[in-house]
Amino acid sequence: MRYRVIRLDARYSYYHLFQYLIEVRNLHQEDRDTDWLEMLHWCHTTWGWSVPADTTERFLGPGDYSSWANRGLVNRTWTYSEPQNSRHTVRKHRIYLRGGPELSWFRLAHPVDPK
Repeated sequence: MRYRVIRLDARYSYYHLFQYLIEVRNLHQEDRDTDWLEMLHWCHTTWGWSVPADTTERFLGPGDYSSWANRGLVNRTWTYSEPQNSRHTVRKHRIYLRGGPELSWFRLAHPVDPK
């Protein structure tokens, strides 16, 4: 697997909710899709179900919507951003993680290929 870890700051979306971004970096589209789906499956089985990042931001954004997370409707540990199909945007396969412990678990489960 090839991916890049980015520590989020104000230049990135969802920086106020998550600390890290995982971006899949394979050159071949098929390999990138396969790796991304494998990572999504692992996150889902490890931390539970999640909704896309834009939905998570809507529920956990500026207001106090802790009841959404308490009822299991929004996962605060991780989320993902679906690739966009558009001529004007690059397809991005992204997973957002809450903090350092989640990133450590992710790195243990998904070592980076030395290629």
